[in-house]
Amino acid sequence: MSRKSFLRTAKNILRNVTQGYGWSDLEYGTHATAETIYLYCSMTKLFTATALMQLRERGLVELDRAVRDYLPDFPLQYPTGREITVRHLLSHSSGIANPIPVSWVHLAEESPVDLDEFTRRLLARSPRLTFEPGSRYAYSNLGYLVLGQLIERLSGQSYTDYIQQHILEVLDMPRTGFSYGHLQDQEVATGYVRAWSLMGLLGRFLVDRRIFGATRKGYTAFHRFLIDGAPYGGLLGPVAELGNFLKAYLSGGTFRGRRLLEGASIAEMLTPQRDQHGQEFSTRGHEMPSRVGLGWHLAGEGETRFCYHLGGGGGYRSELRLYPSLGYGIGVMGNETNYDTAAITSMLVAVPTRERRETDQASQAQESGISCDKSKTD
Repeated sequence: MSRKSFLRTAKNILRNVTQGYGWSDLEYGTHATAETIYLYCSMTKLFTATALMQLRERGLVELDRAVRDYLPDFPLQYPTGREITVRHLLSHSSGIANPIPVSWVHLAEESPVDLDEFTRRLLARSPRLTFEPGSRYAYSNLGYLVLGQLIERLSGQSYTDYIQQHILEVLDMPRTGFSYGHLQDQEVATGYVRAWSLMGLLGRFLVDRRIFGATRKGYTAFHRFLIDGAPYGGLLGPVAELGNFLKAYLSGGTFRGRRLLEGASIAEMLTPQRDQHGQEFSTRGHEMPSRVGLGWHLAGEGETRFCYHLGGGGGYRSELRLYPSLGYGIGVMGNETNYDTAAITSMLVAVPTRERRETDQASQAQESGISCDKSKTD
């Protein structure tokens, strides 16, 4: 694609605040729309982190207190006696192991697992911390399940009820939730994996085989399933409603006059977290090297600094980004296990950034008495 075509395509996408492309189901030829339902997978962690910050604002939890102060039966402690804090869990610096969650799924028509029992069982299987809490970063889905336990214990509600009442209802997200019960079949995207990929070939040995469906046009479909352990990855919904979450974060924590979080809480979540020696945590060696906030990962510099979280699992992949300096956010959701979300988000951010710079250059040139032909830069 030529540079002109690339920019023209990106501009067309940007004119549509929310838009669907491609197919939500290959067998029926159903087109994706902005209202199509996808699994969030790990993007759910941002909602879990938001819930913890809400409870902190209510004075029910302190980020730098030990998890054991709130969950007396929490079984893990480092040999030196250093305790895991709530902040450690939020910033993936707890040292809790990260078991591969590929089998943490169940068919949509089956009952969900009990969060408390499920988390206890996983902690019992991984009883040793992999490093001293607060000493470095290592991503842990299991750590976010513990945060889900905390939310339940502190709020007196189930995790899913808390998120529904205090986040989804506040943000007018009625079609976002933790089950398919309230949705029509045609609204839901079927998840796919490339038949000859590693997941497509080995997945049947790692995941409940009942989840795998037919293979068409080189893609294997998944029967509808849900995530075990909602706090780390259980949400599902349309990208149109995901935009409300982004708007709240970009508006100082409010959405249509309703308060989601205080501005100070958002600022803290988007601040790089540090180890006990004052060094910023880093995700070097990961898919997208970055710094670490509370729930969010942080990358880039200057006006293109962004805060993001990826979500991925069998049949789905997504990414959510905030660009605080530019004042906008991007959510990308798709029903294929492996595709480059970063290429899409980078394309979308390139156009307004480029146009802003050209506008600034033209204004400076005008002030200096210099004419500028914008067409020459295309």
